[in-house]
Amino acid sequence: MIAFIQKNLLIITWLSSLLGLIALTFSIEVNSTQFYGIASSREQSISFQHPVEVLRIPVVEGEAVQQKQILLEVRRPDLDAELAIVENKIAELKTRHRESISLTRAKLESLRARQRGKMAEIDTQIQILESRYKLNIKLLGEITGNNENSNSKEGTSPLIVELNGLKRERNHIALSSQAEINNLEEQLQSHVRPADLQISELEKRRTVLLYQVDNLKVEAKLSGSVGSILYKPGETV
Repeated sequence: MIAFIQKNLLIITWLSSLLGLIALTFSIEVNSTQFYGIASSREQSISFQHPVEVLRIPVVEGEAVQQKQILLEVRRPDLDAELAIVENKIAELKTRHRESISLTRAKLESLRARQRGKMAEIDTQIQILESRYKLNIKLLGEITGNNENSNSKEGTSPLIVELNGLKRERNHIALSSQAEINNLEEQLQSHVRPADLQISELEKRRTVLLYQVDNLKVEAKLSGSVGSILYKPGETV
């Protein structure tokens, strides 16, 4: 009876040890899997594809940080140089564009003023000749007592010939100058100009560069503590 109990106790002890070993192995595997998963998801390593100059490191090793807290600020000299070039080109194109518009407007106003001046001068000459012609007709009628004869010779009068010439000149000035005026007005009203297209492309490039500059301020992707800091402000990496 005692031997039987001892034999059963040995079997129970062996089975318990086996079950405990299996449980321990399973626990180690689970913990190991969870450990590597958590470690890989909570580690943030900061690096850049281009040479940078460290401007500011507002944290120290071991310091606790919150998500989105600034960890590092750097600058890229090549990025700053390209951004300065793009902004200078935009400013230059806008200045030239404004000067071109101002020059076109000045030409337009000058042309309109010349047109008004010439036409006013011709209108004055026409009024003078018409007054002289009417006076001559009146005097001739009083002398001859025959207005019909005077009217019949109207087409051959030197004053009428001169009047017709002035009227033709006035029409020519109005038509020729108006064509040039219309051309200048179309230039001012045009919405698509080469300068506008160039400025638009440069502004898109500037937006991309500014986005890259903004990314040089590195934030914490998650809450945690600072591990290793390998460089100091002022160093180029």
